[in-house]
Amino acid sequence: MPQCTDFVDVDCAKNRLQEYCQGHYIPLPVYTLLEKAGPDHSPMFQVEVEVNGMIYTGEWAPKKRDAEKLAALEAWISIHRPPSPIKATHTCETNDPCVLLEKINLEEEQNIESMECN
Repeated sequence: MPQCTDFVDVDCAKNRLQEYCQGHYIPLPVYTLLEKAGPDHSPMFQVEVEVNGMIYTGEWAPKKRDAEKLAALEAWISIHRPPSPIKATHTCETNDPCVLLEKINLEEEQNIESMECN
């Protein structure tokens, strides 16, 4: 049986997600079967989990329990994903195309992703 460490594998995902909720004093995860597909002898399941008002959908799995684990893993990864960097915006005071192009070229070197002109 795998040990649940800081690295979360599929088999530990539900336990780790529940521990996370308990540690942060938020309601326990709620799992919902979204869909069951395929023939009776070979079904596939997709499950979502709600954590603190957010919904996370897991991949399809041949067992409902495995689909729950995949949903828990998706939630765990999403919750612990580092935030995206803030995208810089710059405002310029001209509509002159030459000046704008020059500013855009300078700003590309500074990772400014958008520009507003007044």
